[in-house]
Amino acid sequence: MTLSEQFKMDIDDIADMYVKVSGDLLILKDKLQGKRVIEWDQLEDYALEKPLDSEEYQVLLKVKGMAEVEKRKEFLMMTEQEVDE
Repeated sequence: MTLSEQFKMDIDDIADMYVKVSGDLLILKDKLQGKRVIEWDQLEDYALEKPLDSEEYQVLLKVKGMAEVEKRKEFLMMTEQEVDE
C-alpha cells in the first residue's frame, strides 16, 4: 500500500510534504500521522544561501539547529544535482 493510499491523500500533497521535511521518510510518516515535525519553506531555503554570519542564517541556526540546517543543505544539494542531470 502506498503512502497516498494509506493516508488517503493526493500524491502531490505528499510530495510537497516530502520536500518540506528534507526527504526524510521517517519524518514524513510522522507528519502524515499528525505529529509535529520540523518543516522548511522556500524563504528559509533562500536564507541558507546567505553568508554564515548573516542575520538570516543565524536565525535559522537558532530556530532549526545546526543538525537540521546541515541536513537541509545536503537535501537541497542532492535535489539540485538531480535536476542538473
